[in-house]
Amino acid sequence: MLTALLAKYSRIRLGTKRDNESILSFFSKVAMDVGPISLRYDRSPDFFAFLKVQGTHSVVFIMENDGQTIGGVGVVTSRECLVGGRVAVVSYLSDLRTDTKLSKRTRVQWRQLYEEIVEHCREIDEFGNPEYLYSAILDDNKAAIRAFAKEDGRPRYLPIVTYKTINIFGRFIRVGGKIRHYLRANSKYQYRFATKDDYFALKEFLYFENSKKRLAYNFTKKDDGELERRLKVWPDFKLTDFFLALEGEKIVGCFAPWSGSTLRKLVVVEASFSYMVIGRILPLLGRDIVAPGKALNVQYITTIEVDSAKDVNERKEIFGNMIDELFFRRTHVKYHITSFFDYNGCMFKDYFRKKEYLLTQNEATLYQVLSPADVESNHLLSCNDGEIIGFDLGIA
Repeated sequence: MLTALLAKYSRIRLGTKRDNESILSFFSKVAMDVGPISLRYDRSPDFFAFLKVQGTHSVVFIMENDGQTIGGVGVVTSRECLVGGRVAVVSYLSDLRTDTKLSKRTRVQWRQLYEEIVEHCREIDEFGNPEYLYSAILDDNKAAIRAFAKEDGRPRYLPIVTYKTINIFGRFIRVGGKIRHYLRANSKYQYRFATKDDYFALKEFLYFENSKKRLAYNFTKKDDGELERRLKVWPDFKLTDFFLALEGEKIVGCFAPWSGSTLRKLVVVEASFSYMVIGRILPLLGRDIVAPGKALNVQYITTIEVDSAKDVNERKEIFGNMIDELFFRRTHVKYHITSFFDYNGCMFKDYFRKKEYLLTQNEATLYQVLSPADVESNHLLSCNDGEIIGFDLGIA
């Protein structure tokens, strides 16, 4: 099906390993504006390596300029997810980059192909025959919102959930840190890194929490689920990287700090005055300076789960204490920032407002991408308020 669709468009083709250097060069010249900072991805030496982390199927589209040079790139990655407790393949549309000089003819061809891809996605073997498509747009990216999220747009972009990316640079004051650590150690909950003996309990916790969600990763009780895939495919990712919150013997919270910097780095292109001030403060917190041209070392907080049976305030407290403990153990010191998604209704950020953390936030929306027929048949993704859905910052 994909070959037949592409045959109609002379300026769009599939990217292969032979295009690796050209794609890397293209990405080095195209920046993303993320609020007060402009960033670019460095995925050298192998652009395609990160795709294996994102999903089980991946396709790279290349948009060609008049001279057959690369003028745009788009990526589709797919994986098995749980949609209302049912296993379904879901595709993520990401890494869309276009050169400002991309020809009008190529832009028109891409829009036409994109519309056909959305309409026929279930028939595209190269995508894994996905039932659903989604994509994320930063709320500050007004141009993308105007282009894609119009009410009468084809394809249609319908909001699934809003979220914030919380970026923690460090803590101003650590006076009383040992006292707070002692109080946490003697509270209702205990916090520690996982051991190999926690495998089955962690597996059960991840399965139980995700099986109840409207949109989740496919963590299973079997040995072929998302946990096993991450442990096998994500570089430098181990079971003992998981940080746990326990109530007695029961796991009530978990997350896994991970960098992925061997596959993908963020490089600062430009930054606002406030970001540059923060960049100058970081050496006082034991970190390298942040400056244009330098890589931004990020510790992503992935695989976040907090017992959904707890009320929202207790969930905030559990997650906040876990981050406090992580910072007390100083695992963050080799990174510029520690980042995680805070979904609408979770309100994790409220916890950090009361603390001495230096942080910023970026707001975004996760959209389902649909054909007119999907809209008419009500083939919609949704999530409950306060759910931590199957969309991890480390692989977004």
